[in-house]
Amino acid sequence: MWRILFARVDDRLIHGQVMTQWVKGFPSCEAIVIIDKVLANDEYMKNVCKMAAPSEILVEVLSIDEAIKEFPKDEPKERRSFLLFKDVASVKEAIIKGLPIKSLDIGGSAKAPGKKVIIPSVSLSDEEMEMLRTLNQDFGVEIYFQMVPTNAKFSLSHAISLFGLQQLKKIT
Repeated sequence: MWRILFARVDDRLIHGQVMTQWVKGFPSCEAIVIIDKVLANDEYMKNVCKMAAPSEILVEVLSIDEAIKEFPKDEPKERRSFLLFKDVASVKEAIIKGLPIKSLDIGGSAKAPGKKVIIPSVSLSDEEMEMLRTLNQDFGVEIYFQMVPTNAKFSLSHAISLFGLQQLKKIT
């Protein structure tokens, strides 16, 4: 069984910032758990991810449904883990299905048409922002934007007010 130390959305998954700053910022971290439907079925890419981490850190790649089984709400937790998601939609699905995430860092999402820059290296669509608002309001998840631990946290409410997203409608 796993205990969640930190959860992050980062479309690059395991890379330099994650390894040198985030994981090292949690010295009790024993594992990085990547939760991604596509990657969970790709043995080659699973191995690439595992090779990108230091040998003392276990790397697991799970589908959302597998993660729900590994992170039960009411059972004792043993392994301390760092969760990584590739996108906001995946983390929303996981939380709706019962993954007990209380706090979520949005730390990397590439620029693309239809997306707004929230902070450097994080661009989100209005739909993704609404998903985050839903997670915050309906599930009590603290949502913030932070590239590295030494940067200040930028709250979801601040992002919504700064970027004119007050008119977002609930997406069900």
